[in-house]
Amino acid sequence: MDVALDATTAGVEALGAIHDEELVPLGTRLRNGSVNGQSFQDWWRGRCVPGTRNDVKEALEPFGSSFPARLLPRSLSLSLSDHYWLRPEDKPLAWKDVNFFENDFSEAFGNLLFGKKVDPKDLDFNTPDLTTSGWQKKRWSNGKGKRVLVKAGSPPYHQEPHNEVMASRLMTRLGIENAGYVPADCGGEPLTLCDCFASEKAEFVPALHIFWSGKRRADASDMGHFLRRCRDLNIPEAGRSLKEMLALDFMIANDDRNYENFGAMRDGDTLRFLGLAPVYDCGTSLWHDSPEPDSRRAPAKPFKKTQAEQIRLADDLSRLDFGLVKDADEEFDELLADNPLIDEERRGKLCRALKERIAILSDIARGGPGKAPGPSVVSAGVPKEGR
Repeated sequence: MDVALDATTAGVEALGAIHDEELVPLGTRLRNGSVNGQSFQDWWRGRCVPGTRNDVKEALEPFGSSFPARLLPRSLSLSLSDHYWLRPEDKPLAWKDVNFFENDFSEAFGNLLFGKKVDPKDLDFNTPDLTTSGWQKKRWSNGKGKRVLVKAGSPPYHQEPHNEVMASRLMTRLGIENAGYVPADCGGEPLTLCDCFASEKAEFVPALHIFWSGKRRADASDMGHFLRRCRDLNIPEAGRSLKEMLALDFMIANDDRNYENFGAMRDGDTLRFLGLAPVYDCGTSLWHDSPEPDSRRAPAKPFKKTQAEQIRLADDLSRLDFGLVKDADEEFDELLADNPLIDEERRGKLCRALKERIAILSDIARGGPGKAPGPSVVSAGVPKEGR
């Protein structure tokens, strides 16, 4: 489709001809085939790295720009999540020659995000770091023939990388497809790495866009509406995969499984959905920033306000053998031991809390009462209606 951008802000100024209705971003198309202008604006703004992220602000300030969205045209809005991009009218570019899955990109901006000095003349914004969402400090690397996401933690404990790795190991033991985070460090700073799970053949579609892609029935629950959209879009095994993700989130007390932290994979050519995406982005869990870890404090997203309520939606976990993770607290203790910001007392509390939540979930899965911890007042963060 044709799009006109504002020359100053790079915001969407006007929408033009639609050349293929099926290729319009999911959740922005109306029933008559036209595009909802506000939804498309939201989709476009959502492609850009948040300007409010501390590392982004600090990186851009010396260059006189605090709005990363203005830089999107310089990278053609290419990403390592999906296959959408900008092709200037006056340039006969082809996808195979520009996409970041097959073509190397500049790592200069990513180096800036991680505090490295970069000569202004070497700064190149042809990078997927401009289209990588989320508040956590992260960057992409070309790697050795593959694309690797590097993520850091945040004060006061920089615990998120350990949580990502622990969540991946739990899922691997249980047979849940996941992004496969592995530990790393940079000068003593805990980091985590994972390979890109999208490719030049398959792209990621956030759950938010699936949620918005069809009208919601008046009596539908949040999860019911999402699963109905998955059925209508022929996303295979969506119910099973979703419930297994909820089980993982219960174990690790994940408090930020918002609608952009999970989604589905689809074939970039046929647009056929392949299934839900590997589970990723589990760092904001296990009381990562709480000075007093408490297994009873477990807010949830996106379907309910607490993990105790949300796990009731996972009505069949029979495929998962929780006996395979009963000693996971010992592995978590080893991971945390490498972090000088986490003392022995905190480490012990975190590991005991994880062990307790695994035991509770195992009991629930066997049909027992579970005695799940009590409620929280934290909002579930349901997406706005009317898209």
